[in-house]
Amino acid sequence: MAAWRVNPNQSLSERAALDGHKVCAGLLTEPSAVSSAARIGPISNRSPGTVPRRDTMKHPTSRMLYHYWDRLRGTRAAPERSEIEPGEIRNLLSESLILELDMARSDATVRLAGTRVCALFGRELRGSAFAAIWGAGQADPWRLVETVAVDTVGIVAGLRGKTQRDEQIDLELLLLPLRHRGQTQVRLLGALSPKVVPQWLGLRPVERLESVSLRVLDPTYDVIDLARNDAAANLRNLPEPANDSLPVRRGHLMVHPGGRA
Repeated sequence: MAAWRVNPNQSLSERAALDGHKVCAGLLTEPSAVSSAARIGPISNRSPGTVPRRDTMKHPTSRMLYHYWDRLRGTRAAPERSEIEPGEIRNLLSESLILELDMARSDATVRLAGTRVCALFGRELRGSAFAAIWGAGQADPWRLVETVAVDTVGIVAGLRGKTQRDEQIDLELLLLPLRHRGQTQVRLLGALSPKVVPQWLGLRPVERLESVSLRVLDPTYDVIDLARNDAAANLRNLPEPANDSLPVRRGHLMVHPGGRA
């Protein structure tokens, strides 16, 4: 397979737009079959109610969270953080996360992380540096964060997690831009989902992550009408969680009763 070296002065979304190439492991691979999305146009000119092709996002959580985010933003580049209603995505929360950004310091902090995301790493992640979950000696994920924040695009990354015993788990990372109190480049919405749940999950934590693939969602890839995609239907028909039928509003949050003490 032929490869081209990356121009360090180009953003990841600019590189991905070059003839529809995929960005992967620091190299541009040959054009893929999903390279025709350049005709979508800028994100602000795109009609709402469309989602990337199914093969762009493999995990149902990624597809449904993207659809929810896309519906909230309408014709804007990104929705407001305050518009997110946890009750509407209640069954996605365990694999969701929100990052707080400090662009001046090139730093991202985990502000909120779902229970399954925390279980992957065997600890509470709130307040942790996003780079810390990659593990010592691994590539800094700031370039992914910077691309989403600066270019106002979503990305999907294929990750591979490893435990101390070298057990592996394939993960899908979705990152999407958010506005916060009218400001841009301060929050990101995301999801981190395992493609297959291994038996050891919850017993031995993931200690390091490595990037396997990266795809920029808009405006790089083809989209399909939601009428032909199950993301919208699945989001509308989410079942009620057990013992969780009467959430109570606290400000812009929904508090769900129950759980372990």
